[in-house]
Amino acid sequence: MQSVVIPFARQCQSSLVRTALPAASGGVSSLYSDRSCRAACTTRGFATDRKAPARQYSACIIGGGVVGASTLYHLGLAGVTDAVLFEKAELTAGSTWHAAGLVTYYHGGNNLRNWHKYGVQMAKKWQSEGTPLGFHETGSIRLLEAGDRMDETQYQMGKSKIWHQDQHLISPDEVRRLHPLCKLDGVVAGVYNPGDGHIDPSSFTNKFAEEARAMGGTIFKHAEVVDLDQLPNGQWDVTVNFLSGSGGDIVDKHVVKADFIINAGGLWADRVADMADVYHPLKHIQHQYLITESIPEVVEYQKTTGHQLPVLRDLVGSYYLRQERDGILIGPYESKESMCMAMDREWKEGPPKDFASELFPGDLDRLLPHIERATELVPVVETAGIKAIVNGPVSWPPDGNALLGPVPNKKNYYAACGFSYGIAHGPGAGKYLVDWILQGEPPYELFETDPTRYGDWTTPAFTDAKIRETYGFNNIIVYPNEERMAGRPLPERTTPIYERLKKQGAQFGFHSGWETPNWFDTQEGHNYEPSFRRTNWHEAVAREVQGINAYAGIADVSAFAKFVVEGRGAAAFLDKVLANRLPKEGRGNLSHMITPKGKIHSEVTCVRTGETSFYLISGSDAEGHDLRWLQTQADRLKCEKDLRIESVTDNMCVLAVVGPKSREVLQSVADHPEAFDAANFKFMQCKEDTLGGVPVRAIRVSFTGELGWELHHLKEHQAALYDLLKRDHPKLVDFGAYAQNSFRLEKGFKVFGKDMLRDHSPLQARMDPFIKFDKDFIGKDALLQKKSRGVGEMFVYLDVQGTDADRVDSVGNEPLYHNGELVGYTTSGGYGHTLGKSIAFGYSRVHQPNTTLKVALLGTEYDAVVREKPLADTQPMRERKKAQEPA
Repeated sequence: MQSVVIPFARQCQSSLVRTALPAASGGVSSLYSDRSCRAACTTRGFATDRKAPARQYSACIIGGGVVGASTLYHLGLAGVTDAVLFEKAELTAGSTWHAAGLVTYYHGGNNLRNWHKYGVQMAKKWQSEGTPLGFHETGSIRLLEAGDRMDETQYQMGKSKIWHQDQHLISPDEVRRLHPLCKLDGVVAGVYNPGDGHIDPSSFTNKFAEEARAMGGTIFKHAEVVDLDQLPNGQWDVTVNFLSGSGGDIVDKHVVKADFIINAGGLWADRVADMADVYHPLKHIQHQYLITESIPEVVEYQKTTGHQLPVLRDLVGSYYLRQERDGILIGPYESKESMCMAMDREWKEGPPKDFASELFPGDLDRLLPHIERATELVPVVETAGIKAIVNGPVSWPPDGNALLGPVPNKKNYYAACGFSYGIAHGPGAGKYLVDWILQGEPPYELFETDPTRYGDWTTPAFTDAKIRETYGFNNIIVYPNEERMAGRPLPERTTPIYERLKKQGAQFGFHSGWETPNWFDTQEGHNYEPSFRRTNWHEAVAREVQGINAYAGIADVSAFAKFVVEGRGAAAFLDKVLANRLPKEGRGNLSHMITPKGKIHSEVTCVRTGETSFYLISGSDAEGHDLRWLQTQADRLKCEKDLRIESVTDNMCVLAVVGPKSREVLQSVADHPEAFDAANFKFMQCKEDTLGGVPVRAIRVSFTGELGWELHHLKEHQAALYDLLKRDHPKLVDFGAYAQNSFRLEKGFKVFGKDMLRDHSPLQARMDPFIKFDKDFIGKDALLQKKSRGVGEMFVYLDVQGTDADRVDSVGNEPLYHNGELVGYTTSGGYGHTLGKSIAFGYSRVHQPNTTLKVALLGTEYDAVVREKPLADTQPMRERKKAQEPA
């Protein structure tokens, strides 16, 4: 393979570090202080003279990094040739040019693997066709030490089977064979991905730009977008200052119209968002890596083998190590205590206006712990000189995942920013976003990059704390049901009874900013101990389940997303948006929003509160996600102007009271006890009433499947209502989401976001009873086509056997086998404490009842028997069966 071509800017950085040139204003070191360096870094194939922009474009992309260039390219592939990209400096300026360039098939998540695979394959294709991209397919090895890391690895190896990834668990001897320069003290195994490697980010970006331009795309460098104004018809006026150079004088100004805008602004994405009156939770971090001088052993390895050394990832040391030319590059992820936000020091107000392709001074003290560990792993590094320290800014969101897609309350605006792994994600992200824009829905589920996972509750202080935590935790073990505590709790999204629940031993989960009890530590001091196996909360959850079954329980479930839809056109609108029939006044039902392609967009409880008014209840993370969909469809359907769609999530709290004595509990405090009689309050009925003088909207429904009610009430009334119920009924058990999960698995209740995604049709998910084909709804035609073709994989209820000795249960994303063949995967699972069974849900090509599949849990296969129906009946079902019994 050819040697890596270091971008010219890095060569300048090397000189800069060695000669200690003075820092430029703003505390950053200028890499482009001479004209020759600036010319060398100019985008290949683009003339420096300027033509006037057109007056109107279909798409306007703001930002010329790898994500912006990829998006322009994919618009061209899709036939959108009147798209324009404005870049305030040079292409790749900001963060792209100084990235370490790692591209990898490996990813710990699910559908983000599609982006990784797409990017690697695109790099291989273009380079094989003769474009020099500096792509080296070296493979990568994740180094593993004993303990929970091996459980995590076995879980990830199982996921790699589902995704058909070329991924191998290898021994220390095999690691040494692949990377003979390493010394493996304490390493017990490695995860090897042969197709991983690294690429020159500038060459990759420029290739996207060249291909985009060849298909009709327009690119303007030194063109700074300074204002965005949305017109009544939804189009945008985009004001652009044309500059004499990066950070130069204004030489011209134009206003162009665009049907939609894409914010790929990178370091400046938050400023672009401000112009559009959109908020993105982004901040700038400093990410460093070190490049050594030439190392003879590295030179000899490449001379002997004809290729570079594989990338090493020392997870305990929290750094990656790869070959850079004939030296070594070491890139750490520093701890949250030592990592540095760019705004801590140099950038009090964000990037300077003239910032383009500069770096911060290297901070060797912060690197030393990682360098020392690296010299133990690869001893030849110890005697190598330091050629360069590259310390560049990167824009990060709180969880480290990108913000990609449309946002609520702002038509024709698309986010494409916050890419902490832009080189690996950029190619796939560009394709994903273009598909979403042009087809009206994303090609597959990726809520982890959806901008709607954040809302107004995402404060700057929270964003800062979370980014520090996420960056510092980059290489730690990721557990199922993991809770990360930085920035919590948010006062804006703690309910009035938060402190009461905390005193009761509540261990909280986090959903869209809300603190929601997961379980209660009644044995004081157990707290949060994550594991891939049954851990300290297993017995605590069993006690909660037992208490509910014996009497009744109470839970704060205020994190549910809640919407009001009302107005003259509300019924017609929802009848089109929901696949189920609309309920009668005072009743509710389970309904689904279906995409035009026949996928499940969301699941809601729809309650009709009046002839023209409805109350929708959705999942705890779905507030922005569902609000955006409702707004988009209302606009597309040209609904009545008086149609009101509003989230009331912040104003309304919810207490769930469930269990065999729940009716008696509510009747004892109700101002109208007879309203809660069995004959007067049927399943899925809704009533406005008062409990001890507190107004509530009571809905007879429970996600436990037991007798129960949701009590919806104004936030200011929650403490009084909770105190009333607990005072009069001290046996009422506080319970959390984990106990609820135990019940819902037994009753066969699916969770949207796990068991149902935009990857599934409702037919696959066995939600047919809630899909009414005798009415018109969005997605009906696509579902009818799927129905006629057959749906393939089907949802299955699995009775998992023999796991007690290993104290292991399914958590989702484990492979399913039949006769040794991969036939499906799990979506969620856990332990049913009432039945005393391990239960899993999933999708399988083999789904005949009583068939025994194998499920791989942490490297061991267990029998998983397909059941025709849920393992336990719900309370309403038990009532119906009892009524049908002969007298």
